[in-house]
Amino acid sequence: MATTRQSKSKHSVSAGKNTDDLDASANNQKPGDECGTCSVVVGANNKALSCEICDKWYHIKCESIPESVYNFMVHDKAGKQLIWHCSYCQRGCVKVYKHMKIIVADQLELETKQNVLQEEIKTVRECITQEIGAMKDIEARVGSMEAMLADKNEKIDKMWKVEDTFKDQILAVTQQFMEENLSNSQDIKQTFSNAVKEAIDGNKDLNMMVKSKVDEALDQAQAKPRPDSHETRQVIRQQVFYLRKEEERRNNLIIHNLQETAELTPEETRKQDITTFMQIVNICGAPIQEQDVLDCRRLGQTVSDKNKHRPVLIKLVSEEKKRNLFVRLGAWRKYQQEHRGPEDITAGKPLINIDHDMTQEQRKDRRSLVEEAKNLNAKLPVDVKTRWTVRGPPWNMRVLKVILVPPNPNHQ
Repeated sequence: MATTRQSKSKHSVSAGKNTDDLDASANNQKPGDECGTCSVVVGANNKALSCEICDKWYHIKCESIPESVYNFMVHDKAGKQLIWHCSYCQRGCVKVYKHMKIIVADQLELETKQNVLQEEIKTVRECITQEIGAMKDIEARVGSMEAMLADKNEKIDKMWKVEDTFKDQILAVTQQFMEENLSNSQDIKQTFSNAVKEAIDGNKDLNMMVKSKVDEALDQAQAKPRPDSHETRQVIRQQVFYLRKEEERRNNLIIHNLQETAELTPEETRKQDITTFMQIVNICGAPIQEQDVLDCRRLGQTVSDKNKHRPVLIKLVSEEKKRNLFVRLGAWRKYQQEHRGPEDITAGKPLINIDHDMTQEQRKDRRSLVEEAKNLNAKLPVDVKTRWTVRGPPWNMRVLKVILVPPNPNHQ
């Protein structure tokens, strides 16, 4: 607030008294109460103001302050709200005010930047939290994949053990054949093939089944001349080779006419083929999971013709999984027929077909059976409701008579 001589000395001021009247009494003078301009002692009854900065007294006349202004500043209510600076300190205050404005502006700018940084820090923290969540999810998926891989490896190990056992049985039976010197190579091939197939299909002990068949063949071959032992060994080795090839393909299936994108990498193509296969499995309602697929790959070299696609080989974990799919393939054929558009029919786009993975000998046998079925169908009357067809897995294909199912009149 503005400080007057009266407020400081607590003496009243008489209105109309000259501002430069000085207190002549030396007792009223105090050291340091001289006017900062004229250096004359400022008396208690002098009209003067004290500077709030330098704390010096100034006559209002020396500072050119109108008396009306002084009277306003002396008023109790007004004086509490006012601050007065001398002319000397006022010059310095202007500079201080300018610097204060700059400081305030800088402070506001810093506060704005601080708010922006705080928002950025908040955003970064949220991103880090999300990344940590994503990392935890990835770790969980990796753990799940590792568990699946370990399970697959265990299943593969079991399959190899079964295969090794099968090989040992084959070698034992082969040695037995070699020692007993069967008389005719054709008898050896047919007897050995029938014995192994019956043992596998009937889940019987392979050694006992082959021993029984060999004994029967020996009884029938005693009157026939013995062939050269080298020829016998060659026939047995060839038959063992064929049986091994058939056994390796037992859990395999082949997908024909599945579209292939040339721009994809082999790994991307593999993932796309597995995804399509699982869609087919879901449509058929077969109890097969993605972890049941041990292998998936395209067969043959890449072709430049976009209308031709390499077949896809799928290896399942067991023959039972494959059998469950094949008995439900009718649902997949029906689905394709219902979703086949006119443009597909016009363009002659083939349907996606799923078949067994057969050896060259098995394909040859099936062609022979198909030809046999055609010849039998040619002899049937035109209006007959049955036809001959080839059914069964590659190791047990046969020609059967089936009943024709009339087409659905509601199907377009």
